[in-house]
Amino acid sequence: MKGINTMISSNPKPAEEEELIPCLPNEIAMNCLARVPRWHHRALSQVSKPIRSLLHSHVFYNLHSAIHGKQPFLYLHLHSAYFPSQWWAFSLASPSPCTTIEPFPIPLLPSPTYQPAYAILGHHIYVIGGHLNCIISRQVWIMDCRFNRWREGPSMVIPRMGASTAVMDGKIYVMGGHDQEPLPNNWAEVLDPAVGRWVKADYNCFESRENRVWFEVGERVVTCDGRRVEKLWLGRNGWGCFEDGFFYKLNYPAMLTGQESVAGVEVVDGLLELPGWNPPDTNRRPKQLAGSIANGSLFVVWIDYWNREYKLWCSELEVNKSKRDHADYYNRHWEVSATPKWSHKVLFCSEQFKMAGSLVVDGL
Repeated sequence: MKGINTMISSNPKPAEEEELIPCLPNEIAMNCLARVPRWHHRALSQVSKPIRSLLHSHVFYNLHSAIHGKQPFLYLHLHSAYFPSQWWAFSLASPSPCTTIEPFPIPLLPSPTYQPAYAILGHHIYVIGGHLNCIISRQVWIMDCRFNRWREGPSMVIPRMGASTAVMDGKIYVMGGHDQEPLPNNWAEVLDPAVGRWVKADYNCFESRENRVWFEVGERVVTCDGRRVEKLWLGRNGWGCFEDGFFYKLNYPAMLTGQESVAGVEVVDGLLELPGWNPPDTNRRPKQLAGSIANGSLFVVWIDYWNREYKLWCSELEVNKSKRDHADYYNRHWEVSATPKWSHKVLFCSEQFKMAGSLVVDGL
């Protein structure tokens, strides 16, 4: 009996569930915390270790989404002299003209680089390659946007900087972006997340004869089937977006175009209405097409400088198309215009900063 009693007393007691909020059952406390907007979560995570663990749990994410609904978020990757790499995010859920957008900081990338490429697959942002101290990188970092946490991904076959990416059939393709023009067998590689390894992709992996749209990767013009490509990163001008049968991209320095086929490229009117978009001295300042969401809206992001202040703006565009009776001299069959739904100053600073990437992630 003594031995049995000794064994019983030596067994550890079950660990009690830690309190989230004193004097409140955890179920009620979690319902209260789930009503806090995401831009306050970083401050909330500093309150206690149990709350920090809760914020990174799938249970809390599902409850928060059930209360607030799925929303699109814009992620911004910025560089400045004092901060080599900063990430910010904010909700794109239809702010009113008098609404103040409150971006919140994202944890720093563990190993930042300049001129990386980006890809979006589901809830994940992939930051691919780039360079640091003149050394081109093979590294890949992945952010889970539900919890804003970084993890290291599989490295590429060869180092790349300033590459283009495409997401097609659940796989990520990276193209170009070598210090020299790659040979055909190194021009592209592909990652299947289910396998977790990059392999070389065929030089003609995107070629298509149907529903063709085109984009440039270095010296090469690539055509693809616009119905198959889900996301397309084109470099300094941001994303190529496929919406309602059209392929939209921002051409340097400030022209938005829409393309139904290789034969006809339409210039999208209406961007000159955006504040600080195209004054004569700002043509060379960064502008990006940040992406699109399920309702067909496009988002553009740009930097303006006025009165000794650098301002980063964001606008949601509603695209309107009308068919011409006859094609014009340039074989254009459509008239395309963009109407700003809203435009907001998101960030401002007296010190110069640069925009590396802007990424719209829908359904968070």
